[in-house]
Amino acid sequence: MSGVTINNVKKAYGGFEILHGIDAEIQDGEFVVLVGPSGCGKSTLLRMIAGLEGVTSGTIAIGDRVINEVHAKDRDIAMVFQNYALYPHMTVEQNMGFSLKLAGRKAPAIRTSVEQVAGFLGLSPLLRRYPRQLSGGQRQRVAMGRALVRNPKVFLFDEPLSNLDAKLRVQMRSEIKSLHRQFPTTAVYVTHDQVEAMTLADRIIVMCGGRIEQVGTPGELYEQPANLFVAGFIGSPAMNFLPGELADDMRSVLLGEQRVSVKAPGHAKPRQRVTVGFRPERIRFCDSGGIHFKVADVEFTGANSYVIGHIGREQICASVNGRTHVKAGQSASIAIDPASIHLFDTTTGKALV
Repeated sequence: MSGVTINNVKKAYGGFEILHGIDAEIQDGEFVVLVGPSGCGKSTLLRMIAGLEGVTSGTIAIGDRVINEVHAKDRDIAMVFQNYALYPHMTVEQNMGFSLKLAGRKAPAIRTSVEQVAGFLGLSPLLRRYPRQLSGGQRQRVAMGRALVRNPKVFLFDEPLSNLDAKLRVQMRSEIKSLHRQFPTTAVYVTHDQVEAMTLADRIIVMCGGRIEQVGTPGELYEQPANLFVAGFIGSPAMNFLPGELADDMRSVLLGEQRVSVKAPGHAKPRQRVTVGFRPERIRFCDSGGIHFKVADVEFTGANSYVIGHIGREQICASVNGRTHVKAGQSASIAIDPASIHLFDTTTGKALV
């Protein structure tokens, strides 16, 4: 087994603590993404797994082996960096085989391993080239190939696609997913891009302020966010939030002067102040009888139109397939499926379920 177990891990620089007791269990062969805003501690946690940062307290284990005091080169991990970290004076073949050379492997065995991985990654025609002769996507493939030839227990990815353009990022996401299907090694992937996280992960660990906010599959985080932070961070466009007040029967909520039906929460009180959340794509426009909505702008993106407007003084966004008949400046009626509305405690931010 080569899963990763993180037990009450803390990290401090001097008297300033940046990770506040992280607990996580990453299963053997699982692809887990650490996601969160800049400064949340995700890259620091990855570097601690890699052995590039020390652990202040707590333990990190790969399989049954605690690795806190194990040197980075002896942890049997491979890391793909944001800036590729290729040796400019070496060819693609030399870059990919260098770690095997350091490990004492014979030249024929190194060549065989490199050629196999290069064939899978489409790098075979590029083995004699130098990094300066490659595109950004090709360099990233070389960096991944260098990790693959080692056949490590754990792959670590530190925002590997952030330097690529949007079209190439989509292509490389697909290649990384295909790579993991072919080589189902435990993988820990860091990104600040929640779309990357949603498309790549078996499970996602959402972090904020040096703490874990929620762990779950992409579907669980999207449909059942544990708090306001996760609800607002996961999903693009972001979830809409409005202040509201639960009715006496707990089956509707007052949004300004308008009442909206909701699924009654189990952990709330009548007349409780709540934050009402709903996804832009859960809004539909209706002829009459819905919630009054004042359209401010319409953004057409091709596959979708984003209709931005106001309910009372609060701005929200609706996502509509293709084009829409509504125009900026118009008044419209919208409806929201009660089952798709999320309620959050205004004080704690926790989901009311």
